[in-house]
Amino acid sequence: MVFGAALCALPFLYGVRGTGRTVDLVAGIGVIATAAAYLASPTWRSYVVVDAQGLRVMGPRGERMRLDWSDVVEVNADEEERAALVRGPAGKQSFLAPSPAHPAPYRIDQGLYAEIMKHAPEGKLRRSRVFK
Repeated sequence: MVFGAALCALPFLYGVRGTGRTVDLVAGIGVIATAAAYLASPTWRSYVVVDAQGLRVMGPRGERMRLDWSDVVEVNADEEERAALVRGPAGKQSFLAPSPAHPAPYRIDQGLYAEIMKHAPEGKLRRSRVFK
C-alpha cells in the first residue's frame, strides 16, 4: 500500500506531467486496490479446528473443509520440523500443517501440530523426516 501511495504522490512532488503522471497514478491506484483486496480476503479470517471427530477449516462463511479421522488415508508427520501432512481421500481434502519455524503469510497456531498428533489414528500415522 505504501508503494502505491508513493506512486500516486511522487509525480506531483517532482512535477511529472502528461503520460508519465497518468501511468504512475493508474499503477499506484492499482497497487493500493490490489493490496486492499488481499488484506480484506476471507483467508485471513480462517482457522483450523482439530477434535476427536476430525479436522475442519472454518472461514467467515462457515465450514470450508472437513476431514473426519475415519476418512484420513495417512498422516505424514515430521517431528523435527513439527509439520504434518494429513492426506484425505482426494487432493482437495488434504491438509498441510506447516512448520512454525518457516515463514508463512498467515499466523500458525503453535499447538496445531500437537493437536493433529494427539488425534491422528495410530494405524495411519507415519513419522518421517521428509514428506514423500
